[in-house]
Amino acid sequence: MKDVYQKLNKDYSIDEIAENLVNVPGEEIANFLSELDINIPRSIRFNSLQKVLFPVLQQEYNDLLQSESDAEGPERLEESRRQTRLTWIDSFSETQFENEIYKFNNKDLEREFLFEFWKRLLNFFLKEAVPKEDIATFIEKASKKYENNQGTPPLRLFNKAIEPFIYDEVDTFDGLTRSVFASRVVLSATISEIKQIGSKYNMKVPTRLTKNQVMEIVVSELKKRNEYIPDIHSELKEFNLKELEDFARLNNIIAFAYINKDQMIEYMYKEYDSRNVVAKRYLQDPEALAKLDQETDEIVVDFETRIEEADKEPEEVIKPLVEPKKEPVIVTPEVSDDIISDIQEEKKHEETKVEEKPVKPVIIQQDSESIEELKNEILSLKQIVLELQTKVENLQEDTTKSNFKLDAISKKLFPKWFKITVLILFFVSIFIAIFIPLSIYYPDAPVISQIAWLFDKIPFLGGRSLLEFLQAFFERLFLV
Repeated sequence: MKDVYQKLNKDYSIDEIAENLVNVPGEEIANFLSELDINIPRSIRFNSLQKVLFPVLQQEYNDLLQSESDAEGPERLEESRRQTRLTWIDSFSETQFENEIYKFNNKDLEREFLFEFWKRLLNFFLKEAVPKEDIATFIEKASKKYENNQGTPPLRLFNKAIEPFIYDEVDTFDGLTRSVFASRVVLSATISEIKQIGSKYNMKVPTRLTKNQVMEIVVSELKKRNEYIPDIHSELKEFNLKELEDFARLNNIIAFAYINKDQMIEYMYKEYDSRNVVAKRYLQDPEALAKLDQETDEIVVDFETRIEEADKEPEEVIKPLVEPKKEPVIVTPEVSDDIISDIQEEKKHEETKVEEKPVKPVIIQQDSESIEELKNEILSLKQIVLELQTKVENLQEDTTKSNFKLDAISKKLFPKWFKITVLILFFVSIFIAIFIPLSIYYPDAPVISQIAWLFDKIPFLGGRSLLEFLQAFFERLFLV
């Protein structure tokens, strides 16, 4: 423990300690945090994921831009969706980064993430003034307990174990500032991902509104326009859900039973705020806390610069997504102070370089006007889809009514006795078509001869029996 304690006093030794802890499961961290009665900021895990995955996803995006795919149909569509999603990697939330690393299922990436996470966690403990003796004891026990583990712990279980001890910093949600989350994630995340984010926060995010909720939206909008009349309210109460949606559409009010992504995010914000989740800090001195928060604010600019000027291998420059005249909008979430040492180390590493390497291209996002236009277009498309759904439903109703009418007409035109008679004649015709040839070619067959004897007893035209008539008709029709 003395050796670990001494290493905690040296910044460069944190990497060595973190490297020895990557095989420790999340349950050990959860138990230690529970003993200290503290929680940790989400930025520790978010920044670790971002640092590991950002260059990987950026490389994938640039490869998609460069390559000319021969894929067709669903594969081509999937590539297009993937490229569109990666357009927003500089504003991915923590859950989106988690989904990416789970999808890769790459042990090297997972190990690199755990290494970055442990570095930030240890720095956080030190800056929170957690006694180094306690930290050293925890490290010594965990390292010794899992020293024989060759691989890293399952990442999903690791994250699930520490999730209850993570809090969101002020005005942030899932690793991003709330303004960025609301404006960017709504474009890059699927509805399933937004529901998944809600599940991570123990929220059941609704996907549809009830009739009363839709009516509240309509009434609220009418009041804003000064068009509300009490009589209208009483009439709206008698409407069903579909009629309410039609009324809203005719009055240019966006009120559908279907909940869009913006409404889902707004719901999550309200639900999270109602829980009043607060940070449990080990460092209780107000002056020390203020100094720590000030140091965190001072490194935000440096962290943004680090992302934009990441030190990578030389690559061919990729053209930006928009015109070069537009300035790139790079939105980076607030970061905790636990990355100060990492940034200082990277700066020292850059100063020692002799040759300057080309900077990897940074993905340029659309400006705010384009984003607003895209959101308006999405809303318009949603309204068109709903109108089409209404038309389809009406068409189905009309088709059903038409079918009922046709059935009724059919019953009137063709009585039941007529249908039965036609059916009997059909089967008799089939029987005769099979029996007559057999009676000609196999007259001595037991069953055929008996049936032929019966038909021969039935009189028919010209003094001939029915059997003779049918055989003569068959021979004239097919054999002559």
